Amino acid sequence: MNIKNNLTFIFQSFLITSFASSLAYGATCPANIEKTTPDAQFSDNNDGTVTDTKTKLMWARCAVGVNYDIASSPTCQDTNGFTPSNTKNWKQAFKLATQSTLAGHGDWRLPNIKELQSLVERACYSPAINDTVFSVVNSPGGTPAALDVAYWTSTPVVEDNDSAWVVNFSNGSSAIKQKDGDYSVRFVRNITP
Repeated sequence: MNIKNNLTFIFQSFLITSFASSLAYGATCPANIEKTTPDAQFSDNNDGTVTDTKTKLMWARCAVGVNYDIASSPTCQDTNGFTPSNTKNWKQAFKLATQSTLAGHGDWRLPNIKELQSLVERACYSPAINDTVFSVVNSPGGTPAALDVAYWTSTPVVEDNDSAWVVNFSNGSSAIKQKDGDYSVRFVRNITP
């Protein structure tokens, strides 16, 4: 093999490796940065919920539209693919949260911005959430998009009655969005002693 062929082979190998790694799922987390939401901070309630021992909040492990399946694996099963039908506008998100009886509890609600930001894993991105505790598997196409998206908060924008805050778990940022837009939904409830 001559030098030109060697360089071509190396370049092609690099492209294939880069493309394949972009298809693989998993958060990007630099090893030298301490996790802000470590696994030990969460207690699995084995019913589709986890308790954050730091904030004393109980969270739905799965986003609306993604199913919890303890029988095959205690995780969220995205078997239908994360589609726009899984996202809701702000009013729909509120209604779903207050009507939920997940794990036998009737006091679910939409989290406020501070509560939802408490789930942001500041040491990672794509997704910027603990992807062990809030894992999603069996997504068609191999990339569970259910974690790497924006989620509604209950926090409205003071200056604009038509807008509310979302938290984007792709990079951990917060943004103002129109309430008629469709975004993901995750329920929360307070732990009662």
